[in-house]
Amino acid sequence: MSRNTDGFSLLEIIVAIAIIGIITAISVAVFVNLHNTEALRRDASSISSLLETARVHSLSSKNNEPYGVYIEDNESMVFSGSTFDPNNVITRASLHSTVQFDEITLTNSTSTVLFDKITGATDNHGVIVLESVRRAASSTVSIEPTGSITTDF
Repeated sequence: MSRNTDGFSLLEIIVAIAIIGIITAISVAVFVNLHNTEALRRDASSISSLLETARVHSLSSKNNEPYGVYIEDNESMVFSGSTFDPNNVITRASLHSTVQFDEITLTNSTSTVLFDKITGATDNHGVIVLESVRRAASSTVSIEPTGSITTDF
């Protein structure tokens, strides 16, 4: 008696579906991690850019005022004047939902970085550490006393 050997057995189909499922699960995990890492880089660059904008405005004596950056919960704002006033906000940036502030360590223990009009220096220097919500990665924005800003991804 001869068996028909055309086609695939049920076991072969189940194994193929399992392999496809495993590859799909790994691909999705890699994509989500890549998305979160890119959001972290984008937000760190955005904070660095806001700090640079405030410093450049201060150095150029725009409107004859100092400029600074105020940081709260999930948002950073460039403002004009010697103290933060919500009415003097020039631009703002919010963190992506997968990114959060992990640590804000500034010398004056405030969330405001104000730049000097003449030198661009700041009395409130230190680091701002952002991390992905799943703690897979972090990025550090460093503010030097001279006002220079560096970002470590």
